[in-house]
Amino acid sequence: MPNISVIGDTNVHGGAAFDQGLSGNVSAGNKAVALAGQTGSSGNDSQYDSRTRSQHRASNQQAVSGSGNVFVNNKPVHRVGDARIEGATAGPGIGSVGVN
Repeated sequence: MPNISVIGDTNVHGGAAFDQGLSGNVSAGNKAVALAGQTGSSGNDSQYDSRTRSQHRASNQQAVSGSGNVFVNNKPVHRVGDARIEGATAGPGIGSVGVN
């Protein structure tokens, strides 16, 4: 089972940690849980090389998918390996909490 995604999880490009739209009342490992369709980042996404495309705000790095079985506040829980907008995924998550 994939690890549950939480506040501070970065994307596979090395940036854009989750810091917005997280659950306000459910946590895992004392960290706010990430929710599909709601969680995003206010930081820069380091995916883009300045030689080819400038670094941009990662507010579009929203969690777009999640568990089909586990919900928090009626939103699917976002897991490590679930997609963000632009195809990135989050990690490392909380190793002691896996959901299907």
